[in-house]
Amino acid sequence: MTRYVRAPILIGAVIVGGWVLVALLAPLIAPFDPLKSLVALASPGARAPGGGVFWMGTDFLGRDIFSRLIYGARPVMTLSAIATLTAYAVGVCGGMAAGYLGGVTDAALSFLANVILSFPVLVIFIVIIVALGASPLNVVIAVTFASAPAIFRIVRAITGDLKSRDFVAAAITQGESLGHILLVEILPNATSPL
Repeated sequence: MTRYVRAPILIGAVIVGGWVLVALLAPLIAPFDPLKSLVALASPGARAPGGGVFWMGTDFLGRDIFSRLIYGARPVMTLSAIATLTAYAVGVCGGMAAGYLGGVTDAALSFLANVILSFPVLVIFIVIIVALGASPLNVVIAVTFASAPAIFRIVRAITGDLKSRDFVAAAITQGESLGHILLVEILPNATSPL
């Protein structure tokens, strides 16, 4: 791996690792209770009653914005992990089905993926959240809906290539089931690009 490839990986790991530490150490880092009302609309750097500083000020309810940012890392890290895993699961399953079965299945799933990819991601997020409401489950649905088609296209292309290989033909000749062929023969060989 060259240094040009390692640098972005290292930068990403430091950023994500830093936020994971912030989420884990939130009770130790946050100067105030994120739900407690103190002074409404205090400016950044203002002194808090009883000691301390509002580093980012307070909101209209008097809650410290810096403390809320720190505590907000917890649900964000959890939701982002769940949404990413869900998007991968949907994209991989759909991509393997379309790439292996081909025909009408491939045409229908590819059409759906291309329609979703034709919209800007932010528009998709806004439409889903407005239609379904703001909740953690709906955020996961929105991220999955917007991210799965790109994963689908990669897996579909790889599966289409792998299904013509000799090891898949040998599995078919042995009478292996479709599930076995997809999960044991194709999926392990399709994971490196993902």
